[in-house]
Amino acid sequence: MNEKEAVETPQSDAPRIAERVVRTFYSFVWLCTLGIAWGVMCIWASEYHWLFDLASHFQAYYGVSLLVAAIAFAIGRRWIGVIVSFVFAMAALSAVCGAYGGREAVHPDAKTYRAVYANIWGSNRQHQKIIGFLKDVDADFVVLAEVQPPHIDELAGASLNYPHVVAQPRTDYFGIALYSKFPFLGSGITTFGDTALPGIDVYMDVEGRVLKVIGAHPPPPPKGRYPTRRNEQIKAISREARKATTPVMLLADLNLTPWSYFFRELLRKG
Repeated sequence: MNEKEAVETPQSDAPRIAERVVRTFYSFVWLCTLGIAWGVMCIWASEYHWLFDLASHFQAYYGVSLLVAAIAFAIGRRWIGVIVSFVFAMAALSAVCGAYGGREAVHPDAKTYRAVYANIWGSNRQHQKIIGFLKDVDADFVVLAEVQPPHIDELAGASLNYPHVVAQPRTDYFGIALYSKFPFLGSGITTFGDTALPGIDVYMDVEGRVLKVIGAHPPPPPKGRYPTRRNEQIKAISREARKATTPVMLLADLNLTPWSYFFRELLRKG
Protein backbone atom coordinates (compact mmCIF):
# COMPACT_ATOMS: atom_id res chain seq x y z
CA MET A 1 0.00 0.00 0.00
CA ASN A 2 1.46 3.33 -1.04
CA GLU A 3 1.25 6.55 0.96
CA LYS A 4 -1.64 7.93 -1.15
CA GLU A 5 -3.85 4.87 -0.45
CA ALA A 6 -3.04 5.01 3.28
CA VAL A 7 -4.27 8.60 3.43
CA GLU A 8 -7.39 8.15 1.28
CA THR A 9 -8.80 5.03 3.00
CA PRO A 10 -9.90 6.74 6.25
CA GLN A 11 -11.43 9.56 4.24
CA SER A 12 -13.43 7.13 2.12
CA ASP A 13 -14.91 5.59 5.31
CA ALA A 14 -16.11 8.95 6.65
CA PRO A 15 -19.42 9.07 4.70
CA ARG A 16 -20.29 5.53 5.79
CA ILE A 17 -19.50 6.34 9.41
CA ALA A 18 -21.63 9.50 9.26
CA GLU A 19 -24.48 7.57 7.67
CA ARG A 20 -24.27 4.93 10.40
CA VAL A 21 -24.33 7.59 13.12
CA VAL A 22 -27.39 9.26 11.58
CA ARG A 23 -29.16 5.93 11.18
CA THR A 24 -28.40 4.99 14.80
CA PHE A 25 -29.61 8.39 16.00
CA TYR A 26 -32.95 8.11 14.21
CA SER A 27 -33.38 4.53 15.38
CA PHE A 28 -33.04 5.87 18.91
CA VAL A 29 -35.52 8.70 18.19
CA TRP A 30 -38.00 6.16 16.77
CA LEU A 31 -37.59 3.95 19.84
CA CYS A 32 -38.25 6.90 22.14
CA THR A 33 -41.20 8.04 20.03
CA LEU A 34 -42.89 4.65 20.13
CA GLY A 35 -42.29 4.29 23.86
CA ILE A 36 -43.73 7.74 24.59
CA ALA A 37 -46.66 7.07 22.24
CA TRP A 38 -47.45 4.03 24.37
CA GLY A 39 -47.56 6.34 27.39
CA VAL A 40 -49.97 8.63 25.56
CA MET A 41 -52.28 5.72 24.75
CA CYS A 42 -52.29 4.66 28.41
CA ILE A 43 -54.72 7.50 29.09
CA TRP A 44 -57.42 5.40 27.35
CA ALA A 45 -56.50 2.21 29.24
CA SER A 46 -55.81 3.61 32.71
CA GLU A 47 -59.01 2.19 34.20
CA TYR A 48 -57.86 -1.40 33.57
CA HIS A 49 -54.49 -1.60 35.36
CA TRP A 50 -52.52 0.55 37.78
CA LEU A 51 -49.47 0.51 35.46
CA PHE A 52 -51.47 2.11 32.65
CA ASP A 53 -52.92 4.57 35.15
CA LEU A 54 -49.47 5.51 36.44
CA ALA A 55 -48.10 6.00 32.93
CA SER A 56 -51.06 8.17 31.94
CA HIS A 57 -50.19 10.99 34.34
CA PHE A 58 -47.22 12.38 32.36
CA GLN A 59 -49.07 13.66 29.29
CA ALA A 60 -47.50 17.13 29.46
CA TYR A 61 -44.00 15.65 29.34
CA TYR A 62 -45.02 13.25 26.59
CA GLY A 63 -46.40 16.08 24.47
CA VAL A 64 -43.29 18.25 24.73
CA SER A 65 -40.96 15.27 24.11
CA LEU A 66 -42.90 14.24 21.03
CA LEU A 67 -42.74 17.78 19.63
CA VAL A 68 -38.95 17.63 20.00
CA ALA A 69 -38.98 14.28 18.20
CA ALA A 70 -41.10 15.78 15.41
CA ILE A 71 -38.55 18.56 14.94
CA ALA A 72 -35.72 16.00 14.83
CA PHE A 73 -37.58 13.95 12.23
CA ALA A 74 -38.29 17.07 10.18
CA ILE A 75 -34.60 18.02 10.14
CA GLY A 76 -33.80 14.57 8.75
CA ARG A 77 -36.74 14.72 6.31
CA ARG A 78 -38.27 11.62 7.82
CA TRP A 79 -41.87 12.57 7.23
CA ILE A 80 -43.53 9.45 8.61
CA GLY A 81 -41.77 10.11 11.90
CA VAL A 82 -42.94 13.73 11.80
CA ILE A 83 -46.56 12.67 11.34
CA VAL A 84 -46.51 9.96 14.02
CA SER A 85 -44.80 12.07 16.68
CA PHE A 86 -46.87 15.17 15.92
CA VAL A 87 -50.20 13.31 16.07
CA PHE A 88 -49.39 11.75 19.43
CA ALA A 89 -48.02 15.07 20.72
CA MET A 90 -51.32 16.74 19.90
CA ALA A 91 -53.23 13.90 21.60
CA ALA A 92 -51.19 14.31 24.79
CA LEU A 93 -51.33 18.10 24.88
CA SER A 94 -55.05 18.19 24.08
CA ALA A 95 -55.67 15.94 27.11
CA VAL A 96 -53.74 18.37 29.31
CA CYS A 97 -55.38 21.51 27.89
CA GLY A 98 -58.84 19.95 28.02
CA ALA A 99 -58.46 19.27 31.73
CA TYR A 100 -58.22 22.99 32.48
CA GLY A 101 -61.08 24.24 30.32
CA GLY A 102 -64.76 24.86 30.96
CA ARG A 103 -64.50 26.75 34.24
CA GLU A 104 -67.37 28.99 35.22
CA ALA A 105 -66.71 32.69 35.56
CA VAL A 106 -67.16 34.25 39.00
CA HIS A 107 -69.27 37.39 39.22
CA PRO A 108 -67.06 40.32 40.26
CA ASP A 109 -69.47 41.31 43.04
CA ALA A 110 -69.83 37.80 44.46
CA LYS A 111 -68.70 37.11 48.01
CA THR A 112 -65.61 34.92 47.94
CA TYR A 113 -64.01 32.66 50.50
CA ARG A 114 -60.54 31.20 50.69
CA ALA A 115 -60.05 27.45 51.06
CA VAL A 116 -56.66 25.75 51.38
CA TYR A 117 -55.57 22.14 51.21
CA ALA A 118 -52.02 21.38 52.33
CA ASN A 119 -50.16 18.10 52.52
CA ILE A 120 -47.74 18.93 55.32
CA TRP A 121 -45.82 15.59 55.12
CA GLY A 122 -46.07 13.31 58.09
CA SER A 123 -42.36 13.44 59.01
CA ASN A 124 -42.27 17.24 58.86
CA ARG A 125 -41.40 18.71 62.26
CA GLN A 126 -40.97 22.31 61.14
CA HIS A 127 -44.09 23.31 63.03
CA GLN A 128 -43.41 27.03 63.04
CA LYS A 129 -43.28 27.08 59.24
CA ILE A 130 -46.65 25.32 59.09
CA ILE A 131 -48.12 27.78 61.58
CA GLY A 132 -46.59 30.72 59.71
CA PHE A 133 -48.05 29.46 56.45
CA LEU A 134 -51.54 29.17 57.94
CA LYS A 135 -51.33 32.68 59.35
CA ASP A 136 -50.09 34.10 56.03
CA VAL A 137 -52.81 32.55 53.84
CA ASP A 138 -55.53 33.35 56.42
CA ALA A 139 -57.96 30.94 54.73
CA ASP A 140 -61.56 30.53 55.83
CA PHE A 141 -61.16 26.76 56.00
CA VAL A 142 -58.08 24.56 55.76
CA VAL A 143 -57.67 20.83 55.30
CA LEU A 144 -54.30 19.41 56.34
CA ALA A 145 -53.16 15.96 55.22
CA GLU A 146 -50.59 13.59 56.73
CA VAL A 147 -51.33 15.08 60.14
CA GLN A 148 -49.63 13.31 63.05
CA PRO A 149 -50.15 13.87 66.81
CA PRO A 150 -47.21 16.30 67.18
CA HIS A 151 -48.72 18.53 64.49
CA ILE A 152 -52.07 18.68 66.29
CA ASP A 153 -50.38 19.51 69.60
CA GLU A 154 -48.36 22.35 68.10
CA LEU A 155 -51.30 23.81 66.19
CA ALA A 156 -53.47 23.66 69.29
CA GLY A 157 -50.96 25.83 71.12
CA ALA A 158 -50.70 28.39 68.32
CA SER A 159 -52.87 31.49 68.18
CA LEU A 160 -54.75 30.51 65.02
CA ASN A 161 -58.11 31.99 64.17
CA TYR A 162 -59.82 28.64 63.71
CA PRO A 163 -62.28 27.98 66.54
CA HIS A 164 -63.79 24.94 64.81
CA VAL A 165 -61.59 21.88 64.35
CA VAL A 166 -62.13 18.24 63.47
CA ALA A 167 -59.08 16.01 63.26
CA GLN A 168 -57.94 12.42 63.07
CA PRO A 169 -54.15 12.35 63.51
CA ARG A 170 -52.28 9.13 62.81
CA THR A 171 -48.73 7.93 63.16
CA ASP A 172 -48.56 7.06 59.46
CA TYR A 173 -49.16 9.33 56.44
CA PHE A 174 -52.95 9.31 56.36
CA GLY A 175 -53.98 11.57 59.22
CA ILE A 176 -56.28 14.47 58.30
CA ALA A 177 -57.70 17.61 59.90
CA LEU A 178 -60.09 20.46 59.07
CA TYR A 179 -59.67 23.94 60.56
CA SER A 180 -62.57 26.35 59.99
CA LYS A 181 -63.68 29.87 60.87
CA PHE A 182 -67.28 28.77 60.40
CA PRO A 183 -69.23 26.47 62.74
CA PHE A 184 -69.97 22.85 61.94
CA LEU A 185 -73.53 21.63 61.67
CA GLY A 186 -72.95 17.91 61.62
CA SER A 187 -70.81 14.88 60.76
CA GLY A 188 -67.02 14.86 61.07
CA ILE A 189 -64.41 12.15 60.55
CA THR A 190 -65.56 9.36 58.26
CA THR A 191 -64.24 6.74 55.85
CA PHE A 192 -64.96 6.60 52.15
CA GLY A 193 -65.57 3.18 50.64
CA ASP A 194 -64.26 0.02 52.26
CA THR A 195 -60.92 1.53 53.24
CA ALA A 196 -60.12 2.30 56.86
CA LEU A 197 -58.41 5.57 55.99
CA PRO A 198 -59.98 8.66 57.57
CA GLY A 199 -61.64 11.43 55.62
CA ILE A 200 -63.69 14.50 56.42
CA ASP A 201 -67.40 14.92 55.75
CA VAL A 202 -68.71 18.06 57.42
CA TYR A 203 -71.67 20.37 56.97
CA MET A 204 -70.89 23.92 58.02
CA ASP A 205 -72.77 27.17 58.33
CA VAL A 206 -71.09 29.71 56.06
CA GLU A 207 -72.79 32.97 56.95
CA GLY A 208 -76.27 31.48 56.80
CA ARG A 209 -75.63 29.06 53.94
CA VAL A 210 -75.01 25.35 54.37
CA LEU A 211 -71.87 23.99 52.72
CA LYS A 212 -70.74 20.39 52.64
CA VAL A 213 -66.94 20.03 52.86
CA ILE A 214 -65.25 16.78 51.93
CA GLY A 215 -61.60 16.30 52.78
CA ALA A 216 -59.63 13.27 51.64
CA HIS A 217 -56.17 11.89 51.02
CA PRO A 218 -56.37 8.60 49.10
CA PRO A 219 -53.19 6.50 48.97
CA PRO A 220 -50.71 6.84 46.09
CA PRO A 221 -51.00 4.30 43.26
CA PRO A 222 -47.77 2.31 42.83
CA LYS A 223 -47.77 0.14 45.95
CA GLY A 224 -49.61 -3.09 46.72
CA ARG A 225 -53.36 -2.54 47.07
CA TYR A 226 -52.99 1.24 47.14
CA PRO A 227 -54.30 1.76 43.57
CA THR A 228 -57.47 -0.20 44.34
CA ARG A 229 -58.01 1.63 47.63
CA ARG A 230 -57.45 4.99 45.99
CA ASN A 231 -60.00 4.22 43.27
CA GLU A 232 -62.50 2.93 45.84
CA GLN A 233 -62.17 6.14 47.82
CA ILE A 234 -62.62 8.32 44.76
CA LYS A 235 -65.75 6.42 43.72
CA ALA A 236 -67.14 6.71 47.26
CA ILE A 237 -66.43 10.46 47.31
CA SER A 238 -68.26 10.77 43.99
CA ARG A 239 -71.30 8.98 45.41
CA GLU A 240 -71.23 11.12 48.55
CA ALA A 241 -71.09 14.34 46.56
CA ARG A 242 -73.83 13.24 44.18
CA LYS A 243 -76.36 12.58 46.92
CA ALA A 244 -75.74 15.92 48.68
CA THR A 245 -78.55 18.47 48.61
CA THR A 246 -76.26 21.42 49.37
CA PRO A 247 -73.20 22.84 47.56
CA VAL A 248 -70.17 20.60 47.96
CA MET A 249 -66.51 21.56 48.20
CA LEU A 250 -63.88 18.86 47.84
CA LEU A 251 -60.45 19.55 49.32
CA ALA A 252 -58.20 16.61 48.59
CA ASP A 253 -54.86 15.30 47.47
CA LEU A 254 -56.23 12.56 45.21
CA ASN A 255 -52.81 11.35 44.01
CA LEU A 256 -53.77 11.68 40.36
CA THR A 257 -53.76 14.29 37.59
CA PRO A 258 -56.73 16.25 36.17
CA TRP A 259 -56.65 14.25 32.93
CA SER A 260 -56.70 10.89 34.73
CA TYR A 261 -59.61 8.59 33.93
CA PHE A 262 -60.58 8.42 37.60
CA PHE A 263 -60.55 12.19 38.02
CA ARG A 264 -62.69 12.63 34.91
CA GLU A 265 -65.12 10.07 36.31
CA LEU A 266 -65.21 11.96 39.61
CA LEU A 267 -66.22 15.14 37.77
CA ARG A 268 -68.72 13.35 35.57
CA LYS A 269 -70.48 11.33 38.27
CA GLY A 270 -69.92 13.57 41.31
